Amino acid sequence: MIQQKSAELLFSLPPAKRTLADLERGIARAVHAQKMFGSLAGDPANAVPYDRDLAEERKKYADSMLRRAEEHLSAQRQYEAEQAARLEGARQKRAAERERIEALEVRHPFFLPFILCRFILIRTVDSANARLN
Repeated sequence: MIQQKSAELLFSLPPAKRTLADLERGIARAVHAQKMFGSLAGDPANAVPYDRDLAEERKKYADSMLRRAEEHLSAQRQYEAEQAARLEGARQKRAAERERIEALEVRHPFFLPFILCRFILIRTVDSANARLN
């Protein structure tokens, strides 16, 4: 039951608050719980120390929850791909700015302090924007 609850909690979180690995691990645990409840519900013994109906209900709950698993996985993959693309774009932008500054530094050493101040300002604004997003 705890394994199902962990998957349910992960499903309720937005993609920014979870990782694909956590989601996959939670789904795997929910699948394991589903199999366990299925075997408990299907136990052929006449007398069992638990309620078969409860085990069957938990199995059905896991079935319904796991139907949404692929939807959550695809949303998480898409979110993480978008985040990776944003990070790569920011890296490329910083590298291009760094190359531009180095080129200006070689040609115009007098402007170096002004160029460095602008570079620091751009990086500060970029990091503030990244924290806001």
